[in-house]
Amino acid sequence: MKEGSLEAPTRHPIDWKNPEYHDEPKIVAEMERVFDICHGCRRCVSLCNTFPRLFDYVDGTDTGEVEAVPNEKFWDVVDQCYLCDMCYMVKCHTSAASVDVDFLTSCLPQGAQVRGGR
Repeated sequence: MKEGSLEAPTRHPIDWKNPEYHDEPKIVAEMERVFDICHGCRRCVSLCNTFPRLFDYVDGTDTGEVEAVPNEKFWDVVDQCYLCDMCYMVKCHTSAASVDVDFLTSCLPQGAQVRGGR
């Protein structure tokens, strides 16, 4: 998919029945990885409340790095995502990117835990 395209985003099957899908340590590790990439790029800052919330948390740390953000704050960031797909259309979010980042898909298991009464 080309950046700025009007094509619908491609969604790949999600193995939500797999117990690892809800494995909190793996979820947190993936959030740290994706959030660190997003923090370095910041192209999505104007798209929704999710990214400014993430960047405010990162910028509020002593080091200015994702690893200094308490993991409890990650759930608040994920809770801001309403799966609008706007970030999906940004280059770093597509499979054509040099880095494998899929913010929306990484939010799904976390969002399920947040909304499920974590």
